[in-house]
Amino acid sequence: MLRDKKGATIVTYALLLPVFVLLVFGALQVWKVVSIKQSMHLGAYQAVRYLSNEGRNLPSDPEEWEKEAEKIARRIVARELAKGLAGGDANFDIVVHIENPELPKCDWLFSVEVWMDLPWSIVIPYLPSRNMTLSERKSSYIECPSGWTPIPEGPPY
Repeated sequence: MLRDKKGATIVTYALLLPVFVLLVFGALQVWKVVSIKQSMHLGAYQAVRYLSNEGRNLPSDPEEWEKEAEKIARRIVARELAKGLAGGDANFDIVVHIENPELPKCDWLFSVEVWMDLPWSIVIPYLPSRNMTLSERKSSYIECPSGWTPIPEGPPY
């Protein structure tokens, strides 16, 4: 029977260290991804809410409306991403699309889609690294108060 237990603690630590490293670095990677995804979610939500409330004041032509709405949504999403871990130079794509342009403006259902390739590979020790694309989509209708009439477009007379 062996009574000498010298080195048992080191063997235990050597066996547990890889699991500990996996948990710590994996949790950090997941936290970064979730944080950026939350910033994207908040930015898309705020863009949709803004366009839902103020979209009635944008041009009546669906293509022009989408272009103007995309510029506004890009600024809102960029501001939210800059606050988070993505930083101010986050590279993302955004599309604003009207689902039913043949209807009157106050009945338009529109969506804001945001997607972003993460600028780094997800590296978790002992697992293969991966590139990841995050996406977010929010939809809403343009809200028009009762009795609202569109402002005539063109130069004022």
